Amino acid sequence: MHLGTDLSNIGISLEGSQARVLVQSNPAFQPSRQQMDSMLYAMLRTLQSLGVQQLVAHLPAPQADVLKRHYRQLFKVPIQFNSAQECYQLSFPRIELSRALDWEATDIGRLARRERRLIRNHDSHDWAGSVMLLLPVLLRRGDASIERCATLLALSSRSLQRRLADEGQPFSRLLEQCRRRLCMEYLAAGYASETVALLIGYRQTGQFFRSYRRWFGHSPGDFQRAQAVA
Repeated sequence: MHLGTDLSNIGISLEGSQARVLVQSNPAFQPSRQQMDSMLYAMLRTLQSLGVQQLVAHLPAPQADVLKRHYRQLFKVPIQFNSAQECYQLSFPRIELSRALDWEATDIGRLARRERRLIRNHDSHDWAGSVMLLLPVLLRRGDASIERCATLLALSSRSLQRRLADEGQPFSRLLEQCRRRLCMEYLAAGYASETVALLIGYRQTGQFFRSYRRWFGHSPGDFQRAQAVA
């Protein structure tokens, strides 16, 4: 598989039991180190959101050793630094490519069209129900905002806020409920905490850990250890 962009070419290489995602710069545009770092990081987050857990990042060694710590803090996966300037890769066990997703592929447009038909055909529509139907898909895409939900339901975000308030179900509460439910489903399915954080729409793992402890009174690690014993 090859994906071309203006700045780079992205491909998957299979070598024995290992798979590699290679990000190679386009000489015609001469992207900077920061741009290449960003593209590899974006690919890392995409793979993590799909459930790939055993990732190793391969990067050119920075000029200052102190920067290696910053890279590790950002990527939050093992990193191998290489002297080669074109070393922008992600490696993981090849079997990860055969991992079945824990959800069926969902056409968000079709889902929204169905909800809009229900809205037209029923005077007393369950707006909170429509939002809760859309949120799991939008969270996996990192786009779970009230503005996005309102657009899919063909009304303004202010109108959707008003309708949810009339039902006593503000958007923030629905988002919290959905995240809490999905969190338990993903952890029970064996996903790593960092992957769960991405799947339920947290950009920083620390935010997820704080929310989890507020919801359940313990850490995700405590839950996973209890699951292993059971």
